[in-house]
Amino acid sequence: MKLYLLSDNQDALTGLRLAGIEGALVSNAQEVAEKTEQILKDPEVGILLLTPTVNNMCKEYFWKLKKNKFPLILEIPDSNPDASSSDSVTEYIRNAVGIKI
Repeated sequence: MKLYLLSDNQDALTGLRLAGIEGALVSNAQEVAEKTEQILKDPEVGILLLTPTVNNMCKEYFWKLKKNKFPLILEIPDSNPDASSSDSVTEYIRNAVGIKI
């Protein structure tokens, strides 16, 4: 099973590529929809990661896709301070690990 990232943020894309995760840089809703359709055709992709801005570009579209069981669609935080994601990376870690850092 592979992970795939759709990002509007070059830093997020580069960071996850360094971790071995493939991805694509998108800049508008049409690119997001086209790339997502390509990703959905790949049976190897089990988790689709989205940056907050990408998720907000096509919120309704991804909401409908999340009803499917496969692939799992997750929004991850990025370094963009204007993103609408309310949780910081520290809060994600705190919730996942259960300790305050």
